[in-house]
Amino acid sequence: MKNQVTPGLDVLEGVFKFRYDKAADFFNLRDKRVGLITNHTAKTRDGVFITQYLKENGVELTALFGPEHGFSGEADTDGIADAKDEYTGLPIYSLYGNVRKPTPEMLDNVDVLVFDIQDIGSRFYTYTSTMALGMEAAADKGIPFVVLDRPNPIRGDRVEGPMLQAGREAFIAHHRMPVQHGMTIGEIALMIAVERRFDVDLTVVPCVGWKRSMDYTATQLPWINPSPNMKTLPGAYFYTGLGLLEFTNLAVGRGTDIPFEQFAAPWITDNGNTDDKGNSADQDCGTQCSLLAQALTQAAREANLEGVRFEPTRFTPPYREFKDIPCDGIRLILEDPDKLQSVRMGMVIATTLRKLYPDAWQTRNLNTLLLRDKTRDMILEGKSVAEIEADWMPELEQFLKRREMYLLYE
Repeated sequence: MKNQVTPGLDVLEGVFKFRYDKAADFFNLRDKRVGLITNHTAKTRDGVFITQYLKENGVELTALFGPEHGFSGEADTDGIADAKDEYTGLPIYSLYGNVRKPTPEMLDNVDVLVFDIQDIGSRFYTYTSTMALGMEAAADKGIPFVVLDRPNPIRGDRVEGPMLQAGREAFIAHHRMPVQHGMTIGEIALMIAVERRFDVDLTVVPCVGWKRSMDYTATQLPWINPSPNMKTLPGAYFYTGLGLLEFTNLAVGRGTDIPFEQFAAPWITDNGNTDDKGNSADQDCGTQCSLLAQALTQAAREANLEGVRFEPTRFTPPYREFKDIPCDGIRLILEDPDKLQSVRMGMVIATTLRKLYPDAWQTRNLNTLLLRDKTRDMILEGKSVAEIEADWMPELEQFLKRREMYLLYE
């Protein structure tokens, strides 16, 4: 089938020579006790979950680990407890509770630690951090670490946004890279292993058939929501830009059918005039939403932002910011993913909100995911998108050179 992409899990079954001349077949895992860091996204092209797939091919599983959102991918809370897997009967150690890195005791019965989770392509998506901590734990224990690679859903040829500020590494930003890194999780594993100087026997089992210019639609793989609020590919594209603003007082569609494809707030309706509960006296979103959409369209034109259209909308967030309060705002329409620069879109939205709603838009937590003081300050100072991008461009160009040696795909 033309353009069909085979993820690392499927590749594992055949005899496939890795770029470093390591055989990537089941022979490497048979007769070994295997620990598995994974979630619901780890399925073959035919939809077989990784635990069933490995067991049916003679692999002995001895420990399971779940990331943020849990082993089943359904949890949307700040802490996740350990659980038990019904299929294997094994305990599932949560890596999103009191423990973020597998402990030596958890790996006592593990000869090799395998990672297979679908990433989304944004620096602040935490599965990359879980992988890095798992790799570090494997290095500490002296056991091999295997990454079964999967495509970057929002392409591998688009790199954009501010670099993580030195010293700001965190669970939401484990390694120094830009917001949109344009790498697969396997490529990131290679980068982290080298740059963090992990003494680990690392194998990345690559995808077959994936090219950097391909997004998830082009892979012909079935879409599985990587997390509860990552429901569509357009949402994944927009997440990289709109997600940067999520810790301000904006609702970004979480809990709706189209998270990260819209944003709103009750203070948008009447240009910031709301009561103590955030409600607006003006119940007609038409005029103000249309003005905001027009302002964003004009700002996009000035910033040379293409591929997205801004439309007025209204929705009621079911939880989190402005729970059960009708909110007016903007629906993001993905017109051309080949042209969209999502982080630039985020900057267009941020600079426009700062200009139109300097008091109502609360920016105290604007730097939570940006993690670059200069970018935050330039937004608050009213700088243009072009000026903001020019500030981070030198470091971005350095990153492009840094990542070259870790790229596995054309």
